[in-house]
Amino acid sequence: MALYAVSRMQDHLGQDFLVSAAWAGAAKGELDLMSAPAYYDVVALAGEILGLSRAQFNYIPTNGAHVGAQGIAALVATLLAYQVPGTGSFSWQSNMLGDLDATTQETAYAVLALVEARAFLGPTSPLDASITDAIQTAATWLVATQAHNGGWLNYLGEFEYAEVDAEAVWALVAAGY
Repeated sequence: MALYAVSRMQDHLGQDFLVSAAWAGAAKGELDLMSAPAYYDVVALAGEILGLSRAQFNYIPTNGAHVGAQGIAALVATLLAYQVPGTGSFSWQSNMLGDLDATTQETAYAVLALVEARAFLGPTSPLDASITDAIQTAATWLVATQAHNGGWLNYLGEFEYAEVDAEAVWALVAAGY
């Protein structure tokens, strides 16, 4: 039965993990249903890139906002276009790229996705330098926006959440900090 079919995979760090056929199908289906611009479309795209890159699936969407994107590289190019100019952060919605639209959670997930995608695409990818620069500028933004108590606000004027703190730390570790 497809639900229980699993494949043992190995990530770029040599760590084993399992991917089920059901998960792969769901991830591809979610990507095909994605719309943009839409609420939280940036974190949704980052999450799909993160998962598909880690599982080493170079999927080409057949529907949705990213239909026809020629695999992970094209999806990454789209995610790179969602980076807020001048800050290095990412916003919660792809058509809102002002300084005040920056969010910690979306920036953290974009860093995680870009780290995995860079490993998946390899150092010969034409996007390698752009990905590396985006990771660095986003990580720099995360460090610069850390609160006095060591945590992070998700966005200007919001409260601190342990979930967002953990995501920011996870992204910084993945980025090499």
